[in-house]
Amino acid sequence: MLRFRVIGFPVRIEPLFFVIMGVFGLAGGRQGLYVLEWVVVAGSGILVHELGHAVAFRRFGSAAEIVLHGFGGYTTGAAQPPRRSMVVSVAGPLTGFAVGGLAIWLYRRTGSDAEFVRIALSDLIFVTIVWGVFNLLPILPLDGGNVVASALEQATGGGGRRAAHLISLVAAAGLAVAGFVFEEPYVAMIAAFFGFQNWQALAGARDEPALERLRLGRAALLQGDVDGAAEVAQQVSAGRTSARVQTAALELLAWAHLAARRPAGADAALHRLGGGVSASQLVRTMAELASGRPVASLGLAFGSCEDAVAAVVASGLVVEADRLDQLLEEVHALPAPQAATALRALQLGLHHSTLYREAARVGEVFFGREADGVVAYNVACSWACAGDAQEALSWLSRAVDLGWRDTAVLDADPNFDLIRTTDGFQAVRAWIQAAPEVPRATGPEGPGGPGL
Repeated sequence: MLRFRVIGFPVRIEPLFFVIMGVFGLAGGRQGLYVLEWVVVAGSGILVHELGHAVAFRRFGSAAEIVLHGFGGYTTGAAQPPRRSMVVSVAGPLTGFAVGGLAIWLYRRTGSDAEFVRIALSDLIFVTIVWGVFNLLPILPLDGGNVVASALEQATGGGGRRAAHLISLVAAAGLAVAGFVFEEPYVAMIAAFFGFQNWQALAGARDEPALERLRLGRAALLQGDVDGAAEVAQQVSAGRTSARVQTAALELLAWAHLAARRPAGADAALHRLGGGVSASQLVRTMAELASGRPVASLGLAFGSCEDAVAAVVASGLVVEADRLDQLLEEVHALPAPQAATALRALQLGLHHSTLYREAARVGEVFFGREADGVVAYNVACSWACAGDAQEALSWLSRAVDLGWRDTAVLDADPNFDLIRTTDGFQAVRAWIQAAPEVPRATGPEGPGGPGL
């Protein structure tokens, strides 16, 4: 990956960009040195376009970063109000047009004997002018689509995004037809890709009300309202929903039944999903465990867990079935990234299931593999909730030694309420304030308070 700066803006070029641009050059009939020329000129033209966006961001007080990727580039910056967003969007094509105009002037003054220069200028004109006009089509995520979206947001007070996606879908369909009529398959393919993106965005917007209800149901389950979570999941799954929503609803329903120790209900919910891989491996494994059926691998199931609800319910089931030792042995054999995911989920789940000593034990195993200040802090949280002040302060000291310094989090963390007034806790807190600041990685925060 290539990184550098242009007029103060960080630029990153991904390797795939060179591959795709090279393929475009070969598809255009270029050979040898002219393929390299095309890649350089096309990359320069796209970079000029993105610099226009970046300068506009800077004008509005935002830092910006440019990335050239497989099919072009994009510029990231702080979100802007609709009118400023329109300025940022059109700044890219307008900058390209200015450079393209200069390239036209130079092309007309370059003799026919300078063939290589004329071809390079011609390519630059194509990238800055032709691609610039293409970029102004009213199709998201092109600049023209962003201008339309911003204008609709301004006109409707924030409710124009759906209309922008509909306009983009229609325009993409028209562009695809034009590509076929004029025998331009690449244009048709790109139009189809943009159309698919906008169709997905519209489908996601339709799902949002149901997904919001499921988020509330998940929160209810984490707060112990099992029946409330099950009712929400049942209602959502009974409606006309997309496959995405249906999967999320039935998984939540299965977790609610498992939390209530109703394995038959969990089996019924998962049966409605069919036998595919749409449900997570962990929920299917926990349904087998709760029903007393043979379980293939607890370790692999936890190795893919990045969900708080799943972690809490599954961890409680593992301890209840007296399978914690087996799980830790299986996790030990996993690749490092999967093992870290499993131990993090297990520690969080046990802590929030009020199985504090078990959570501290898992955290210590995790620390043995990954000696990190946040991991040590989380172990301290569990020991504090277990009422073992000595262990809690020992692990909190380890966290400080490894760079953990956040007194604001410490003061607000209810996990330490049982030991907050002790002399040892006050001494560690004073040590944190007196210690020099050390950069640290931020750790996970789980439901119920900071730290886990």
